[in-house]
Amino acid sequence: MHNSAPLDVGLSCATHLARVPGALLDCVSDDLSLLLAHHGVRDIEEPFSVDWRFDLQEGSPEGPARVLLPVADLEERIAARTGLLLTWHAAQDAVGAVRDWADHLAAGRPVLVVGDAHHLPWLPYHGREHMDHGFVVDGAHGSLRHPQDLVLDVTDPYDNATRWGACAPLSTTITLADLAPALDGGRWGVLQKVQDIPREKEDPSASECLTENLLALRPAVKNNTYKQFCESLDERSPASWDHYSLQTWLLARSRALHSRWLTARARELSEFERNGESLPALFDAHVAEPWKRAAQSCYLASRRTAAGKGAPPSARESLERAAASEAEFADALFRHFL
Repeated sequence: MHNSAPLDVGLSCATHLARVPGALLDCVSDDLSLLLAHHGVRDIEEPFSVDWRFDLQEGSPEGPARVLLPVADLEERIAARTGLLLTWHAAQDAVGAVRDWADHLAAGRPVLVVGDAHHLPWLPYHGREHMDHGFVVDGAHGSLRHPQDLVLDVTDPYDNATRWGACAPLSTTITLADLAPALDGGRWGVLQKVQDIPREKEDPSASECLTENLLALRPAVKNNTYKQFCESLDERSPASWDHYSLQTWLLARSRALHSRWLTARARELSEFERNGESLPALFDAHVAEPWKRAAQSCYLASRRTAAGKGAPPSARESLERAAASEAEFADALFRHFL
């Protein structure tokens, strides 16, 4: 697009908000889900719900354990399943970024942006906490001769309760001048069709997907990765509890989302029933619910320690029970079905 051209484009991603499982995804994955919906992908939940993993990020053994969620190769897996690849770019400066965004918006491609939540006025984190937050820019209005005055349409599908109030799915507008501080050190990406990525078959069976998940989980079970995850918790440290509050929150959302996939494919997974209970019911009891309780307990511990109080002993116990329960459940599935 010519730099002097007027810009008036709105791609209306808000029409897809109801389809995005924002309450079960992190703030970047739900934006990616929204982009998939805009690009016509029929099932925008399965790319995020089908995988069951427990991998830890590699790093210093003295640092806190960090679970890789979403899965490390999510973008490549989505590309293989949909033919759409998310390509990332550094937001080196706001004006340069918006000139690139203008070209993508004019071509019908909304832009996924990750910036500092501290500077995003529609969030309860605004002015309170620095953290990465994703959102979608799906429109721009004004002149590229005066880019700072451009008005940008923003759609944000994120759904979460915070200590300062709720994040709820919404559409809003912001000028580039007001958005610019959030872009310092940020990044942005767009979904584009990629012809040279081999596509998986359209609909692999639920049994094949589950087998792949179990094979991926086996090293974590055999190598005591679940136990290692718990061992780096420092119960005296508010920062450590903050870290585990986030990690268990990610795990609880991931497992709740996978439970929805299991439920949707339950008829195909009847061979995995045990003692008359379906696999989704077993997964809920042994995996999803324990992580939900662990997330609640770790959040309470993070708030108590931040206030100078001691963490309740039940918080660590809840974390360890959830990790052990998932490991034992996965191991039982290995022994019975692989």
